Amino acid sequence: MPRIEVFDPPMCCSTGVCGPNPQDHLARFSADLKWLVDQGLEVRRYNLLHDPDAFMANPQIKQIIAEMSGDGLPVVIVDGRVVSQQEYLHGNDWPNWLGSAGMPQQAISGLLSRNHHRSSTSGSRNWSPSAQRSPLTASHA
Repeated sequence: MPRIEVFDPPMCCSTGVCGPNPQDHLARFSADLKWLVDQGLEVRRYNLLHDPDAFMANPQIKQIIAEMSGDGLPVVIVDGRVVSQQEYLHGNDWPNWLGSAGMPQQAISGLLSRNHHRSSTSGSRNWSPSAQRSPLTASHA
């Protein structure tokens, strides 16, 4: 299974969904990551404010930050390959991200079919894992 690494811009907490005005897209993204962890994928999430060593240890991230004057975050890396930068995408984009990292289509289909089973029991037709459960209440690194 792919290893997913997320390099977030500086935020007050590991998910960015704290404070008086949490942003919906960050809550969805955090829930999507949790769903992928629940499916057995390895997910690591780094916040520039709390984990600067992880940023400095990754040559791809150092290059992106240098080339974009720090504006290239967030960055998502799947199995060592940058698949997204400068935006948080939603659950419907995960199959593309995982496929672009070389995850076999059969494995992606397996993830989708497991989620389809969940959605058929919940009445939802949307693939997005964030639509399949309650909002994330605990952060993960």
